[in-house]
Amino acid sequence: MARVDLKSIERLRSVVRLLKKDDAVNELLNSCNRVGEAYLFGGLVRDALLGSAGVFGDVDIFVSGPLDADFVESISRVHRRTNFGGMRLVVGRYDVDIWELSKSHAFRFERGSQRNIGGLLSTVCFSTDAVAVSLVSGKILADRRFNETMKSRIFGFVSKPNLLEVLQVVRVARIFVKNGVRPGLDVSKYFVDGVNEFGVDQLISAEKKWKGRRLLDKRTVQVVDEYCRGSLSSGFVLDEPWFGDGVLFPSESG
Repeated sequence: MARVDLKSIERLRSVVRLLKKDDAVNELLNSCNRVGEAYLFGGLVRDALLGSAGVFGDVDIFVSGPLDADFVESISRVHRRTNFGGMRLVVGRYDVDIWELSKSHAFRFERGSQRNIGGLLSTVCFSTDAVAVSLVSGKILADRRFNETMKSRIFGFVSKPNLLEVLQVVRVARIFVKNGVRPGLDVSKYFVDGVNEFGVDQLISAEKKWKGRRLLDKRTVQVVDEYCRGSLSSGFVLDEPWFGDGVLFPSESG
């Protein structure tokens, strides 16, 4: 179980309660739990446990049993299939991505991983995402690297991309700004390399994937870049943001 404080656990419980208050989402979860077990995964869990002032994001759910595609389609206003058993839905008030654990996209490349929850958590990119919560028992399941991030407030790679990926570079900045955790040296180098490769404007443009929950502008990217370069030049993770010429974080809007 993740080493989290009571306040963080209560934030996560509040998120789960809010989801279940939506009749359509609750109906979806009940259907999933009849054939296996549904788990909440991704940004909502990360934000609840690490802390965030952001808005309620997309809902990521994986299921340990087979998805009833016909039923899922019947309760979603909008739906489309994604690769490897996944479906993108609009259920009640929420955008939901749901997929079968055994067909997870993560296992497409991590062929040596066991196709279970532990295997899935070992394939995420950043340690901030190596955690899930059962929507049956409420049990928190975490990779050791998530526990280390909770303790140190420093995040690293669990499964580092082979190449620079613009969206992962953007995610480094978003996690730093939104969750207040600092990138380790390996992540800092990845981010600096990404800024050098793609440029600030391309990173800001790529953030459109997050729809209305955008956090980055030129000033914010500059702050993160200077912090990461400061860590790399000193050889250790800085205790405080590296503000360089006095640039400050903008007010967070989502």
